[in-house]
Amino acid sequence: MRTKVFRATCPRRVLWGDPVYLAEDTGDTAASVIKEQSIPESFQAKIILEERHDEDYIDVVMLNIGIYMAREQQLPTYLKNMMFSSQEEIVYPISVSSASYLFDIDGRSAMLRTESNGCWGYGCFLYRGKMLDALILDIGLPETETMESTEQLIATLFENVSLEESKDGRDSGRPCEEKDSAS
Repeated sequence: MRTKVFRATCPRRVLWGDPVYLAEDTGDTAASVIKEQSIPESFQAKIILEERHDEDYIDVVMLNIGIYMAREQQLPTYLKNMMFSSQEEIVYPISVSSASYLFDIDGRSAMLRTESNGCWGYGCFLYRGKMLDALILDIGLPETETMESTEQLIATLFENVSLEESKDGRDSGRPCEEKDSAS
């Protein structure tokens, strides 16, 4: 399967969640499913687009976007799905109850129609004390998306996107390595 790694200008503001909760005053529910975060100016961004077979249904191809935002010298650690022992991790699911979710990156928005409800990924905040060290978004995409449409989505949401690395597991005859989720 294929994996592509992109570099992009790191956004200063990220918002994601089920759009139903943006339109309504739902109190605690909205706070648990809508997340908005300001990103420090010192952060850099890398984006990994990964195509892989579903673990349960080998004929189903899944797409996943990993968005890593952190200081440049720490990015390699997070790209390996590792963290520092001095960090606190807070994870919020990307929960959907309206069969869609919204991503807004510095005012550039995209609505992803999932065709089903449930958990479509997570946002992982890593802190040292009260200081944000990293924000990692792991986003599952609906089956209707393709590598090409997802690359267009990335180019729409982020500025100055450039391809750093591309691996095509189909050429080598072996699948891409599975990555452990950040915990």
